[in-house]
Amino acid sequence: MDDLDVALIMYLEDEQSSEEESRSEESELFTNRPSEGYFQILVRSHLHCNDEKFRQYFRLTPVLHLATGESYRSLAFQYRVSHSWISVIVREVAEAIIKRMFPTVLPTPTMGQFQKIAQQYSTKWNFPNCIGAIDGKHVRIKAPKNSGSLFYNYKDCHSRVMLAVVDADCKFTAVDVGSYGREGDAGIFLKSEIGRRIKNNAFNVPPPKALPGTDTVVPHVIVGMKPLRYIKI
Repeated sequence: MDDLDVALIMYLEDEQSSEEESRSEESELFTNRPSEGYFQILVRSHLHCNDEKFRQYFRLTPVLHLATGESYRSLAFQYRVSHSWISVIVREVAEAIIKRMFPTVLPTPTMGQFQKIAQQYSTKWNFPNCIGAIDGKHVRIKAPKNSGSLFYNYKDCHSRVMLAVVDADCKFTAVDVGSYGREGDAGIFLKSEIGRRIKNNAFNVPPPKALPGTDTVVPHVIVGMKPLRYIKI
């Protein structure tokens, strides 16, 4: 065995020793969670008996990553939970929020609501029989691995598309999120839940109504940009 072999063996042994020490320190970091973690130091010691502060803190904590962009690594050190588990928790919380809150925050509009919206458009924008305005919005993202050009759009960046219908006050009444950036608004509309419901007469669109001051009966419409101009409701 020459000097080079000896040096290589010593280097590998040193690397192995360093990795074992690192794993030991990391294990100790997580095993001390019951006594040194964020929950013990802040929640149990200071917030547990204060309902107002407790609610204020937990209103944000489950979505701290989503609200502030704080990294998984940083949250892992705070709560003494591995960053891989943090990623699972964030995903589960987001899915639970969508499942529980979406029907409450953005319920399917009723025919009565659309009639009120049509009246608002007529009063505020002088546009009778209009129940909404629709358009797509590119939300810039980092391209997922092995996605090719699926998310690459005409703006020379990668994105997902949000297609939304808004009322006369620009408040959302219907939203479809997640289409590929390369897709056009018209194509996204036709495959979206919004498009399918309109096509199947399940979007609660009010029946045709006479224009103000006339006997001319016309259907209600959703106004949109040029790619959506031929869509009928």
